[in-house]
Amino acid sequence: MDDTALPKQGKHSVGVKRQHCGVLGKQANCQVLVSLTLACKEVPVPIALRLYLPEDWAQDQTRRAAARVPESLGFETKGDIALAQIDAALADGVRFGMVLADAGYGSSAAFRAGLTQRGLQWAVGVQPTQKVYPVDVELSVAVQPPVGRPAKHPRPSAAGVSVAQMI
Repeated sequence: MDDTALPKQGKHSVGVKRQHCGVLGKQANCQVLVSLTLACKEVPVPIALRLYLPEDWAQDQTRRAAARVPESLGFETKGDIALAQIDAALADGVRFGMVLADAGYGSSAAFRAGLTQRGLQWAVGVQPTQKVYPVDVELSVAVQPPVGRPAKHPRPSAAGVSVAQMI
């Protein structure tokens, strides 16, 4: 899984927004395409490509109408688009050994969980600040404090360390 950015000068093309543009190595106006590519040895074979529509674009009815974006196309995260591409490939009988993705996808717990739920082997990049936990970690419901804001997130049974600390 990967995404490809297409630098754009204006803001009128569908999905153009100031976002990370890998081709330029910085934030810039661009469109982003999510792609699924099979690779066997040194031969890459692209099999799916879809435009990522940023959330502000998806919610701007005036802009959508001017660009003739169909109502059926709404906001989806890049990880959701990637999982849909994988599902379509599997439904078409495509078989592969492992899913590889960069930290843009690897930083998404929902994407990683989606790969695991599908029974796929995967290896993804993560940011150096990403926390990792032992395999036997368990999550417990957070105890609600007597005063203040209620706890939202479960508590791990073991302390996590950043990926950078593990290296």
